[in-house]
Amino acid sequence: MALTKPTANIFFDTRTKIKKTGKHPVKLTVYYLGVKRRYKLPHYFTKDEWEKINSPRLRDIKLKDEKIKLDSYTGERFENALKQVEELFTFEKFQDVYFNHDKSQLLNKDVYTLFSKVISEKENAGSVGTAGIYRTALNSIKKFRSRLNFNHITPEFLRGYEVYMKKKGLSMTYISINLRHLRAIYNTAIHEGIIKDYNYPFSQSRNDKKYKIKKGSNRNIALTTDELKRLRQYQPETDA
Repeated sequence: MALTKPTANIFFDTRTKIKKTGKHPVKLTVYYLGVKRRYKLPHYFTKDEWEKINSPRLRDIKLKDEKIKLDSYTGERFENALKQVEELFTFEKFQDVYFNHDKSQLLNKDVYTLFSKVISEKENAGSVGTAGIYRTALNSIKKFRSRLNFNHITPEFLRGYEVYMKKKGLSMTYISINLRHLRAIYNTAIHEGIIKDYNYPFSQSRNDKKYKIKKGSNRNIALTTDELKRLRQYQPETDA
C-alpha cells in the first residue's frame, strides 16, 4: 500500500560516473503515492568515500561534514518544505519550495555567491580547467568591485571594468574572457530564477546601447605573460 505522506531518502547514483574524478552524483529521491522523483544535489563521491560516509566508524572530518549536509536534505529541510506545501501535495510544488532555499540565499546578494557555487559544481564534475577560468574571472572582478549585487551589473559597470583593466595594461582578450564568464553567471542566475532578465546589460543587437563584449586581438600572442600566468593559476602543483 502506497504511503499517504511523502518520504525521502538519499540515492547514490552509481549508474552515472564522472570520468575525470571517478565520482558518482548524489540525488534526493522523494516518494509519494507509489511515484518517485529524483532531484540532483551538489555532491559527488567515489564508491570508497560513500562506504566511509555510511560506516558507523566514520572518522574523516571532511566526510563527517558531508554526512551532516546529506542528513539535512531528508531531515529538517525536507519536513519544513512539506509544511510549506499546501494540503494537496504535488512534486512541482515541493520542488519550488524545497529548492527555493538555495535561491533565497542568492537573491539580492552578491554575484560572487553564485560564482563560487558554479565553480564548486564544475570542480565536483571534474571540469577543473573550466572552474579555474571562472575563478580567475571572479578574482579579477572582485579587485574592481569588492561587493557586487546582480542589480549592480549595468552597461556602465561593464564599461567601467573594461577601462579599469585597460589602465592596468591588460589586453582586451583577457578582459573579454572574464566578461564572457561574468555573462555566463548572469545567464545562470536568470535560468535558475534568481533574477529576471528585464535589465539585461549585455548587448543582444547592434543598436541596443548595452554593453557588447569586444573580440580580442587576432594576433598569435593575444595574452601577456602575466595574463597567461593568471589563467594558469588554477592548475594543481605537481612534483617535477
